[in-house]
Parts: sequence; C-alpha cells; structure tokens
Amino acid sequence: MVHFGDREKEICTALILNERMAFWSMTVDDLYDAAMKNTPRLLPDTFTGMDEMIRKIFLQEEYDDIIEKDAEVGPSLFYVLTNQLGIFGAACLLYPGAVKSMPMS
Repeated sequence: MVHFGDREKEICTALILNERMAFWSMTVDDLYDAAMKNTPRLLPDTFTGMDEMIRKIFLQEEYDDIIEKDAEVGPSLFYVLTNQLGIFGAACLLYPGAVKSMPMS
C-alpha cells in the first residue's frame, strides 16, 4: 500500500498493483525494501498495556462503568503492539527489533 498521509487518525492508502510496479520500474523486492525502511519511520511502533488500550477504545465514562474508578491496577499482563495510529498494527511485527523491545522480554 502507498501511504498518502494522515490527519487525526484518518489515513489514506492505495493498493499497489502489478501495473503500478511496472510503471515505477520496481520489483516486489524493491517495494519490500522501501516498506521496511519507511513504515517504521512513518508509523512508529508502540506497546500499550491491554488496560490502557481498553481505556482508549471505550469512552472514559463507559470504562468507568466497567472498572471501579479507584480500583488499583497492577502492571499489565497483556500488551498490544501497534503503531501510533493504531491501524495495520500487525505490520509492526516486521519492524527490526520491535519484538525484542517488548516490555516483557
């Protein structure tokens, strides 16, 4: 995909078809190398505790209805690896060193 930019958690992408690769005189390997270089720079990875991720997904009032406001929360047992936009986060598994920098490793 081509990343055209983003604004406030919206992102515009386009699928790269074989015809476009030919037009650009690029191979699959060229695109892979460009993606490995540019994606971590444009969409840096982040590890977030599952509890914090749930807070971000739900509105604060809804979260407060589920979890007591004064409940003491210990360190997260589960973490979410994603990028700073929170979309296409599975690609972060390919970032050099991302898995090694996980909080529990």
